[in-house]
Amino acid sequence: MVFLSRLLGRLKAGTAFEEGAVRWRRLYFSALFGVFDQGIASLANLGAGLLVIRTSTKDNYGLYSIGYMLVMLSIGISGALFSGQAVVAYYDKPRERRAGYVASMLLGQLIIVVPLCALLIAILALGIRMELIDPQVGTVLMLAALVAPPAMTHDFMRSYFYIETVRYAALISAVHCICWLGFSWSLYKLGFAASNITLLGYGVATSVSATVSLLLARLPLFSSFAMTIRSMRDAWLHGKWAVMGTLISAVQNQSQVYLLGVMAGPAQVANVNATRLLFGPLTMLLSGVNSILLPRLVELRSTRSYGEAMKLTYKFILLIFPMVACYAILLYSIIDFLSDTVLRKRFDNVHALIAAWAVSFILTTFSSAFSSQMIAGKRFRLLMILNLTTAVAVVGIDALLIPRLAALGSMIGLVGGQLAFIFLLYRAVVAAHRNDERTDQVPVV
Repeated sequence: MVFLSRLLGRLKAGTAFEEGAVRWRRLYFSALFGVFDQGIASLANLGAGLLVIRTSTKDNYGLYSIGYMLVMLSIGISGALFSGQAVVAYYDKPRERRAGYVASMLLGQLIIVVPLCALLIAILALGIRMELIDPQVGTVLMLAALVAPPAMTHDFMRSYFYIETVRYAALISAVHCICWLGFSWSLYKLGFAASNITLLGYGVATSVSATVSLLLARLPLFSSFAMTIRSMRDAWLHGKWAVMGTLISAVQNQSQVYLLGVMAGPAQVANVNATRLLFGPLTMLLSGVNSILLPRLVELRSTRSYGEAMKLTYKFILLIFPMVACYAILLYSIIDFLSDTVLRKRFDNVHALIAAWAVSFILTTFSSAFSSQMIAGKRFRLLMILNLTTAVAVVGIDALLIPRLAALGSMIGLVGGQLAFIFLLYRAVVAAHRNDERTDQVPVV
């Protein structure tokens, strides 16, 4: 009997080891596809940005940057309320109901977003006609509102593919890249202003890629309107805090752009965003690996593997931090060459801004990993409170420093806010992990 029990123990240990190896192998290949996917998106973003930089005035590039960031903000909001909630709740649903649940969330997103954007376009058009809104600014805002619905759908489907079939995410990114750059370059050669047609091209590309995504996924979009209402009601429980957190995070991370635009003009916005563009590969690397990390954390938490989830978070940091640091150091070492060739000596204070962005992206490695832990644990309200605490400080610092230091002052505020946020976030993650393990050890009566 002792021999049999030992043999069974070894067999179980071997099975657990094999299951773990399979899980890490799947995670490894998913991460590779995720990085490849984000690499394609990074190339498209870099190519489009360079097209606008090299063919437009600083003011026009600043306006393009504001329009593009508004589209990214809309994607962040939809991600918090729709795709993010779908990912977090995905493994809570029975396998046979998962596709229907995702479809109901996507349908809910379209029902809410499309009419709102149409109304916004009508209001902006009326404001331009009545000469209440500057035509250039109004045109960029209308383009952003027009582009937002397909961009949100494209991002929603990518999030879904990261759970189900990550190679499809890379495929639709490739379709998006080809369409965006091809459309923008073609219309530019026909004589259209690059700053506007590049933003419009983003919308055309996301419309095509979203259509391809829906054909690949074959989601039962119109199977049950009642299920859509029910899914939306459930998502709002956590989604309202996630949306507030996203908006507050946008204030913290993008306030320098909007305050710069108001207090120092679009040219200073161009200085900040032109240098940030050089970090495009890091943006996409962090986003790609984080898109893989979050579903895996949700999956681990669904089986109460809280320790494994924390280990995965630390492994993410250990994997990404050296890559981000090496890229930042390399970029700073060749900044004179990039300033002469890529930026064409048209932007001010490049060395200091590159250094500030380098520090910012290194800090983002930590904040994105710990934020994913909080999201996987559905602690949206606490995450929102932490964001609010640091966002107020960032806006205050920006308001004080921008009049004195312009673009550099805005970056000092951003980095200071990130440091405070990481300190608070790490303490919250550790406390939440201890609480999870303590709760899991309580016997069920």
